[in-house]
Amino acid sequence: MPDPVVFISSTEVDLKLHRAEAGRAARDHKFGLRMMERESTGERSLDGCYALVDQADVVVVLVAYRYGWVPEDGRNPDLRSITWLECQRAWGAGKKVLGFLVDESYDWPGVTEGTRLDKERAKPGIREQVERNERLLTDFKAELNQFFRGKFTDPASVYEMVGPALADWKLHHWHPTAPSSPKPPATQDPTRYLSALRTQCQDIKAIGFQTGQKELPSFRIDHLYTPLTTVWMEPESAKPGASRSRQQRKIKEEVAGLAARVETPLEKALTQHRIVIVGEPGAGKTTFLRRIAFAAAETLLGDNPEAAREMSLPDPPPLPVLIGVGELWDFVAKRRGAGTRYPVKPDSPEWLLCFLEETSRERGWQLDRHFFETRFEQKNGALLLVDGLDEAPGREARTYMVEMMRQASQERFPHCRVAVTSRPAAYGGEVAIDGFAKAEIAPLSPEAIAVFLDKWCGLYHAADPEAARRDREALTEAVQSRIEIRQMAVNPVMLTALAVVQANEARLQDQRAKLYEAILRWLAGQRAKKLKYDEQRQTGDPLTETQFLDCMRALAFAMHTATGEKRAELEPDEAARLLAPRFRALPEDQRYTAAVEFLEREEIVSGVLIRRGARLRFWHQTFQEYLAATVVAVLEPAERNLLLFGSMGNVGKLHQPGWRETVLLLGGVLHGLRQENLDRLFEEILNRLAPSPTLAARAQCVGLMGAMLRDLKAAKYTLADARYQQHLDSVLGDSGIFSLAGQSVPFADRLEAAEALGQAGDPRLEGEHWIEIPAGKFWMGAQKTDKKWRNYDPEEYGGEGPVREVELSGYRMAKYPVTVWEYGKFMEAEGYQKREYWAAGGWEAGAAAPQFAEPGSWEEQQQHPNRPVVEVSWYEAIAYCAWKGCRLPSEAEWERAARGTNGRRYPWGEATPDARLANYSGGPEHPTPVGLYPMGESAEGLSDLAGNVYEWCSDWFGKYDPRVTMNPTGPASGESRVARGGSWCLYTQLLRASYRNRGGPIDRNGILGFRLCGGSL
Repeated sequence: MPDPVVFISSTEVDLKLHRAEAGRAARDHKFGLRMMERESTGERSLDGCYALVDQADVVVVLVAYRYGWVPEDGRNPDLRSITWLECQRAWGAGKKVLGFLVDESYDWPGVTEGTRLDKERAKPGIREQVERNERLLTDFKAELNQFFRGKFTDPASVYEMVGPALADWKLHHWHPTAPSSPKPPATQDPTRYLSALRTQCQDIKAIGFQTGQKELPSFRIDHLYTPLTTVWMEPESAKPGASRSRQQRKIKEEVAGLAARVETPLEKALTQHRIVIVGEPGAGKTTFLRRIAFAAAETLLGDNPEAAREMSLPDPPPLPVLIGVGELWDFVAKRRGAGTRYPVKPDSPEWLLCFLEETSRERGWQLDRHFFETRFEQKNGALLLVDGLDEAPGREARTYMVEMMRQASQERFPHCRVAVTSRPAAYGGEVAIDGFAKAEIAPLSPEAIAVFLDKWCGLYHAADPEAARRDREALTEAVQSRIEIRQMAVNPVMLTALAVVQANEARLQDQRAKLYEAILRWLAGQRAKKLKYDEQRQTGDPLTETQFLDCMRALAFAMHTATGEKRAELEPDEAARLLAPRFRALPEDQRYTAAVEFLEREEIVSGVLIRRGARLRFWHQTFQEYLAATVVAVLEPAERNLLLFGSMGNVGKLHQPGWRETVLLLGGVLHGLRQENLDRLFEEILNRLAPSPTLAARAQCVGLMGAMLRDLKAAKYTLADARYQQHLDSVLGDSGIFSLAGQSVPFADRLEAAEALGQAGDPRLEGEHWIEIPAGKFWMGAQKTDKKWRNYDPEEYGGEGPVREVELSGYRMAKYPVTVWEYGKFMEAEGYQKREYWAAGGWEAGAAAPQFAEPGSWEEQQQHPNRPVVEVSWYEAIAYCAWKGCRLPSEAEWERAARGTNGRRYPWGEATPDARLANYSGGPEHPTPVGLYPMGESAEGLSDLAGNVYEWCSDWFGKYDPRVTMNPTGPASGESRVARGGSWCLYTQLLRASYRNRGGPIDRNGILGFRLCGGSL
């Protein structure tokens, strides 16, 4: 059998030694050798060079900094170098060209400024020729990039790269009977491959959520998939070969063009040639790639010509190639060093071809390496979808995968589009792919959540539209019922979990303990799957799923029971010391190191823990609270009572604000374990009340117990102890502290009880509390010039007129101002860090809020959860509204709510304000819990419209325009925003429904809060 022939092409003066090493590599791998001397004084001709190329089966080309000889005859009008012409000759004959370029970071002798380049330019009459050749050399390198195999430095590096490249070529392309005619790709039919890919990607399965007995079906991905959105984080770098200054200019221009970044359909990210899609655990990264692959396969198979266009793919679409990084790395790790058929370096892009070829052979696709290689090299030939950069086990493996993707996309297959996904923790710094754009998956919008729920219910109840409607309404209500559930619903996996739990006949708002258990067990199961490819599995992480959750429980409980209030974060060293004893299968001196390695992997592997700066915290605060509750539930009764109720000199955790959610979840956990334990806990809470408890003590008790019982509603738990209902009636019944009948109780006692209720958990703040205001007309403003004309008011302050009739569309307004407890949920959701909420108010073109980190006096305010939140600017109020999916009322809407349609002077009517009606000057001298003045409510039932705190409105402050009478919204611009309602420290004249105040949108003080509005304007 004859040996194949290789032609080695390069310039001679600068690459003589390198070319010799390439020749040695060729001989060592049984290749016949051809090469032409360069730049010598001997004979040379273009035809002679072509003759040697024609004799070869494959061409190796080395290019550094010299352009080389330029044949000057009619066949070379573009002044191409002989090396360039030899490559073109090979390409024209269908021969493979293996290109090797100099590594520009290598200190190449004689290339620096002041040496060769300057000397060449200084020669008489040659400067223009040198500059021309430099430009042409750049163009040649760019063209050669399509056939790039590696970067060389010294001569020895050439030998190390050329040998394996030639061996690989021989394995896959050497056909002794026809050495110069490689098998054309057109003879290979990808139908089997595309059919298998379509089957692999076509279903979404709600697996892993063990919450009930129902068997959940699989849904077709194109039926259930809910479109995701993205925010561009970084633009794609300039193409390889461009100068650094040109790249920097391109980046600067693109960043400027994306200054007003908005959410964009995620499929638009694929218009970028190279893109990394980053998303938190469960954000939908894998499902998105599968959706793209499915659409492309559907169209290429001819089953749905529109499928690719629906996902913004070109027509016809490129061949989709979906590869999981975990599976790819497993392949590389097992075959490294297994022979010359595999690359030497673990980051070589040739591994992609090896992986695809062997996978094709195992699965019967009947496609060889040459098929995929040709597709990757063609423009629009393939779309490489690489899923789960975070699934490479450890930083070193991820670094190899990053370099493999960089080389594949920029050097080996520059025409191939590449999309890679990763969790944020696994991407950045050294583990980032140079030259790739980066897009971050945005949380699901309220509209996207509604689309998913509609699709889910329609598919789940395909044969029963009425059941689908009921289920959709129930799910929508459940998502809106609790802030923590809304926070979770913006994540596709969490939203799927909510739907699964609901499908198993458990009300989400009442069965939170089951919900969090299902989600955490699912995440633990996913973690186990990822560890399948982890080389550390055998030594560094011997934990089962149950042991993993036990570690999470230990961390959560330690953070909850830390000295003082519970902690939301831990130092990694402290966390490792807490967990080290759990690695008992290892020798004692190795346990701490194993715990450190375990924590370093955790954010990437399971996503239960994440890092914020240098500290660790749980991905969702509720995970920490639930896990801590599971630890408390299994404590011995005496130990649990000591923790919750305390002892002499030791305050218990039961009524600490930071323990409220944990205690609520404890009820659900205890009920799931043994109902008698739950009965005993409620009995202990009631026993702790004195024989004749104060109203405040009763309020504290029933506030906490009532919240626990609401969580247990779906479990049909019944509390047998009659003492609870007796205490409840005294606090919240028809004669309770917020009722008209309860006004006979001294105000000081009612105030104390209301404060205690707020600290234990004010049940009035759970869920929504909207008051509907019907569409209609009313007379707005006040005047003091004509007693017989409408809205006469002798205390009119100026600027409250002219009085005119205004018509408003129907809308709704919150019964109470936003409370400290409610605003705290916005804080927990990291509302101050999320740019989209601040964009709603136009804050610095949508930047996050660098001037603020929290409301003023926030630590003090948190001691009074059911008081109105204060010391928030107009921008903060708008950001909160955006988070809630609501808005601030217009000034006209606010006055209509306070004045009604009968022109009343105050929300309650015409009676002069007194201590029974409102909180104003001479009262408690601070904001009071909302709703404590029922006699001062409006006719529609709105509380605290007069006194307590001023409330921001949406309008700019300015003179009324009498010409605008339908849904007026004030001036188009201004310096101040409207504030209405008076406050706890101001006099009665300012409590009037028509009184107008104002403040700069950045202003904050202790008398100013806000109220939510919704519906039409």
